Amino acid sequence: MTILLILIVASGLVHIVSDYKERWNLTYIFKPLTMALIIGLLIFKSDLEVAYNKWILIGLVFSLVGDVFLMLRPQKFISGLLSFLVAHLCYVYAFYQSVKGNDIHWLALSLLPLGLIYLAILWKYLGKYRLPVIAYFVAIGSMLFFASALLIVEMSLMSKYALVGAILFAISDGILARRKFVKPMKYGQFYIMTSYFTAQTLLALSAVHYWS
Repeated sequence: MTILLILIVASGLVHIVSDYKERWNLTYIFKPLTMALIIGLLIFKSDLEVAYNKWILIGLVFSLVGDVFLMLRPQKFISGLLSFLVAHLCYVYAFYQSVKGNDIHWLALSLLPLGLIYLAILWKYLGKYRLPVIAYFVAIGSMLFFASALLIVEMSLMSKYALVGAILFAISDGILARRKFVKPMKYGQFYIMTSYFTAQTLLALSAVHYWS
């Protein structure tokens, strides 16, 4: 597993540096390669008979599809957004399966205001993207909710990886939304991709360490 993690970090760094230097031929190779390595980590190091692991795997695959759509020129933003929406829903369902039956409704009261505040900040900039962005925000909020619930239900290595991964994914999406709809950010792409690759790796590791 150590070798795979090293390869993921190396591939991710090559993509980030290539993107910064506008070496697009390399970014087209190493962005999907990094996600493919993360998918490989889950496939080779986790038990795919476990429902949680299967849903995380499907989420990773849809994330890879979303990456490809966003890499295309011209960019297929809506197709990419929908792909990542499905990925988030897969992660939500994986977390939900592990916490259902527990009284966790109160947790939503602490998370909902955060999402509404950020959506309110973006609202006037969204234009024709308001409906898909709202759906995406609901998915992100649900992912954070159930990942938090997972940690509350059972403090384990799996739940820690899942929650930190969900938080970093939300941060990556939040920076991406601000950069696209509000204004460009210096080093924005660096922050987006660093948090994104780390998030996906941690979600894969949550499957590798299922309930450990």
